[in-house]
Amino acid sequence: MAAVVLRVSVSVGRPLDVETAIALLVPIFAGITAAYHIRGETGPSQATIGKRLMGLRVVTESGDPLTPRESIRRVVARLVVSMPFLGAGCLVALFSAREQAVHDLLAGTVVERTSPVRLR
Repeated sequence: MAAVVLRVSVSVGRPLDVETAIALLVPIFAGITAAYHIRGETGPSQATIGKRLMGLRVVTESGDPLTPRESIRRVVARLVVSMPFLGAGCLVALFSAREQAVHDLLAGTVVERTSPVRLR
């Protein structure tokens, strides 16, 4: 992170203030996070590393693997609904019949249990 700020401040020619650095870094990290989730959820395991370790995977409501478009819809819904409210959208899963958070309901996805990956 410091390298990115340093690199940007060198190319701009003046040191960046904290607000400008945050304004530059937040979209970068949001993009990296979104790409990680999209790649994991649409890959062969249908899960990110953490979900694999917990024995979870993300599928459509009909049980099919996610397409990139469906995964993008899920990521955007999470960013728009759950993140601004500090994950409060995930509390809906406690009361949903299929344990779906708000972003899952909006994207038409379900997180289902599989067998966890065993570490040796």
